[in-house]
Amino acid sequence: DVISPLTTKQMHQLSHLLLKHTALKSTRNKVLSALTRQEGIIENPQDGDLGAIFGIGFRPFTGGPFRYLDHVGSDYVVTELERFKKIYGDRFSPCDLLLDYSMHNKSFY
Repeated sequence: DVISPLTTKQMHQLSHLLLKHTALKSTRNKVLSALTRQEGIIENPQDGDLGAIFGIGFRPFTGGPFRYLDHVGSDYVVTELERFKKIYGDRFSPCDLLLDYSMHNKSFY
């Protein structure tokens, strides 16, 4: 993927938002997609949470990406990712699993 450069103002806005909502980073979204049953890599959310905390440094106090999504709600995360996508491009497109969970009000736990 070719990523277009962001202006200094966009970078400042984005870094502020990402610090506030760590799970919204596009890499977290991609990791979520890759870790899920959608890709066949993990079998349950607990394994994904532990793997993300110990493997990629996801913030432990959040409980992991799946626990965090249940806490804030997948609809909220999808809304924020869609907003980021409009501003910063397709790299912030929510993964299919996140869209499904948001649309059907599902939770991981």
